[in-house]
Amino acid sequence: SEETANANQLAREVLELKREKEETSKNRLKKLHGTVTTLIRNAASNDDERPAPNVPESCQRFYKCESAGMADQELTYQFQERKLGDVSFAHGTVQQIWNGSYLYASH
Repeated sequence: SEETANANQLAREVLELKREKEETSKNRLKKLHGTVTTLIRNAASNDDERPAPNVPESCQRFYKCESAGMADQELTYQFQERKLGDVSFAHGTVQQIWNGSYLYASH
Protein backbone atom coordinates (compact mmCIF):
# COMPACT_ATOMS: atom_id res chain seq x y z
CA SER A 1 0.00 0.00 0.00
CA GLU A 2 2.26 2.84 1.19
CA GLU A 3 5.37 1.01 -0.05
CA THR A 4 3.70 0.35 -3.37
CA ALA A 5 2.74 4.02 -3.71
CA ASN A 6 6.33 5.06 -2.95
CA ALA A 7 7.70 2.53 -5.46
CA ASN A 8 5.27 3.77 -8.12
CA GLN A 9 6.23 7.38 -7.44
CA LEU A 10 9.93 6.56 -7.74
CA ALA A 11 9.30 4.66 -10.98
CA ARG A 12 7.43 7.68 -12.41
CA GLU A 13 10.27 10.00 -11.42
CA VAL A 14 12.88 7.73 -13.03
CA LEU A 15 10.82 7.55 -16.22
CA GLU A 16 10.45 11.34 -16.31
CA LEU A 17 14.21 11.78 -15.87
CA LYS A 18 14.86 9.37 -18.76
CA ARG A 19 12.46 11.30 -20.99
CA GLU A 20 14.11 14.61 -20.12
CA LYS A 21 17.54 13.14 -20.81
CA GLU A 22 16.39 11.82 -24.21
CA GLU A 23 14.93 15.21 -25.14
CA THR A 24 18.17 16.95 -24.19
CA SER A 25 20.31 14.48 -26.13
CA LYS A 26 18.08 14.86 -29.21
CA ASN A 27 18.32 18.66 -29.16
CA ARG A 28 21.36 19.22 -31.35
CA LEU A 29 20.90 22.99 -31.18
CA LYS A 30 22.09 22.93 -27.57
CA LYS A 31 25.20 21.05 -28.65
CA LEU A 32 26.17 23.64 -31.27
CA HIS A 33 28.64 26.36 -30.42
CA GLY A 34 26.99 29.62 -29.37
CA THR A 35 28.38 31.46 -32.38
CA VAL A 36 26.62 29.03 -34.72
CA THR A 37 23.22 29.59 -33.09
CA THR A 38 23.88 33.34 -33.19
CA LEU A 39 24.71 33.02 -36.89
CA ILE A 40 21.40 31.22 -37.48
CA ARG A 41 19.44 33.80 -35.45
CA ASN A 42 21.12 36.67 -37.34
CA ALA A 43 20.27 35.07 -40.69
CA ALA A 44 16.64 34.60 -39.58
CA SER A 45 16.18 38.15 -38.32
CA ASN A 46 14.10 40.78 -40.09
CA ASP A 47 15.91 43.51 -38.17
CA ASP A 48 19.39 44.56 -39.30
CA GLU A 49 20.39 45.54 -35.78
CA ARG A 50 19.26 42.56 -33.69
CA PRO A 51 19.20 38.78 -34.09
CA ALA A 52 15.90 36.93 -34.09
CA PRO A 53 14.77 36.05 -30.55
CA ASN A 54 14.66 32.32 -31.34
CA VAL A 55 15.97 29.86 -33.88
CA PRO A 56 13.25 29.41 -36.53
CA GLU A 57 11.13 26.25 -36.43
CA SER A 58 12.48 25.16 -39.82
CA CYS A 59 16.04 25.17 -38.46
CA GLN A 60 14.92 23.35 -35.34
CA ARG A 61 13.37 20.61 -37.48
CA PHE A 62 16.62 20.34 -39.45
CA TYR A 63 18.81 20.01 -36.36
CA LYS A 64 16.43 17.58 -34.62
CA CYS A 65 17.02 14.98 -37.34
CA GLU A 66 18.76 11.87 -36.09
CA SER A 67 21.25 11.62 -38.95
CA ALA A 68 22.78 13.74 -41.69
CA GLY A 69 20.82 11.73 -44.27
CA MET A 70 17.54 12.57 -42.58
CA ALA A 71 18.65 16.21 -42.30
CA ASP A 72 19.31 16.21 -46.05
CA GLN A 73 15.79 14.90 -46.68
CA GLU A 74 14.31 17.51 -44.32
CA LEU A 75 16.18 20.32 -46.08
CA THR A 76 15.09 19.05 -49.50
CA TYR A 77 11.48 18.90 -48.29
CA GLN A 78 11.68 22.46 -46.93
CA PHE A 79 12.98 23.76 -50.26
CA GLN A 80 10.21 21.89 -52.11
CA GLU A 81 7.62 23.51 -49.81
CA ARG A 82 8.92 26.87 -50.99
CA LYS A 83 8.76 25.83 -54.66
CA LEU A 84 12.57 25.56 -54.82
CA GLY A 85 12.80 21.83 -55.47
CA ASP A 86 15.66 22.26 -57.95
CA VAL A 87 18.07 23.37 -55.21
CA SER A 88 20.80 20.87 -54.42
CA PHE A 89 24.04 20.90 -52.46
CA ALA A 90 27.51 19.53 -53.08
CA HIS A 91 28.34 16.21 -51.42
CA GLY A 92 28.98 16.69 -47.71
CA THR A 93 27.58 20.22 -47.46
CA VAL A 94 24.42 19.26 -45.58
CA GLN A 95 26.43 17.01 -43.27
CA GLN A 96 28.77 19.89 -42.39
CA ILE A 97 25.83 22.23 -41.72
CA TRP A 98 24.11 19.55 -39.61
CA ASN A 99 27.34 19.03 -37.63
CA GLY A 100 27.71 22.78 -37.13
CA SER A 101 31.05 22.82 -38.96
CA TYR A 102 31.31 26.29 -40.44
CA LEU A 103 34.48 27.78 -41.84
CA TYR A 104 34.90 31.52 -41.62
CA ALA A 105 37.00 33.42 -44.13
CA SER A 106 39.29 35.94 -42.48
CA HIS A 107 39.68 38.08 -45.60
